Amino acid sequence: MTVTFCGVSSSAFSNDAMSNMLSINDASNLYDQTMELFKVYEKILDLKLHVVKYENVINNFKPTVKSLLKFLEVEWIDNLSEFYKTAENKRIISTFAAILCITYCIFILIGSYNYVHKIYSVGILSQDIKWLPQWVPRMVMPVSYGLMLYRFIEALWKILKGQKVNLGLANEAKDAIETFNIPNKK
Repeated sequence: MTVTFCGVSSSAFSNDAMSNMLSINDASNLYDQTMELFKVYEKILDLKLHVVKYENVINNFKPTVKSLLKFLEVEWIDNLSEFYKTAENKRIISTFAAILCITYCIFILIGSYNYVHKIYSVGILSQDIKWLPQWVPRMVMPVSYGLMLYRFIEALWKILKGQKVNLGLANEAKDAIETFNIPNKK
């Protein structure tokens, strides 16, 4: 069965479960069935659970989180209720860092462009490959710093929009390895 929602058919979704989200009735039925199944598993498996509801965290933060921490056998610390301050400080520091990185990239981009332009103007050939103009391999600097500039501007934009609190650049290599499923050679 194919259901059409806003001009998109359910067969267009790569995940079959998405076809249950095309109407509020289907979504609520799926939720209800999932919760009923969870209750069955909870009885059969004798799970040790602690239920936390979002509205309780919002309306009664301290007692709700304290009971969760007690369940997890973790101690309460007083600054835990001021979690938002940490994120705001990270956002301020990351904004400043992104601006510094953008400034650095602009300086290096301009300098490397001027360098490549002078080599191009003079017409120097590469030492190893006699027919290749020297400016061709040197283009890697302005191109790469242009890409870095783009990446830092993108990160700054996400920080300013509140989508991130840091530059988020530290694990890009790890993320790429995981994305392409490259095996670890240890």
